[in-house]
Amino acid sequence: MTRNKLLYFLFSCFAFSDGIIAQNEEKIHFKKEQGFIYFFQKGLYRDTLQKNLGDVFYLIVPDSLKAHLSIQVDNAQLVKTENDSLVTVNYVKGFNYESIFIPTEQNTQVKAKQKSVEFKTLVNGVSAVSPDRIEIKFMDKREKNVLLKNVFYFKEKS
Repeated sequence: MTRNKLLYFLFSCFAFSDGIIAQNEEKIHFKKEQGFIYFFQKGLYRDTLQKNLGDVFYLIVPDSLKAHLSIQVDNAQLVKTENDSLVTVNYVKGFNYESIFIPTEQNTQVKAKQKSVEFKTLVNGVSAVSPDRIEIKFMDKREKNVLLKNVFYFKEKS
């Protein structure tokens, strides 16, 4: 009789009127953070850049910060790729470039305007940095302060 009671107890713990159920999957939810800018190299980190070696970077900026961000680059320019979160660093000795997100409007099929942004890189003047260094500064245009600064060295292929 105790065996039957034990089986009944185990069956009642795992069964409902519509049948036996499996253990539910545990889900983890991440809160979407609107204050972080991600800028890091694709692949292994290198402090020395060469053409086609360490010159591809991930650039992920939240929509809420795009209008307020200016990226100042000495001795190089950031060039967008087909992927909207990848940019390449193109070495251009002696120039300072500024990359910004410019708001645009696109007409959708339903004739409603959809707001988006376009990544643009413009010449900003002459660089005051040593020609073998590439400096990348992320600046907040509202407060005129530097949010992030990276320094890389450029080496010609030998």
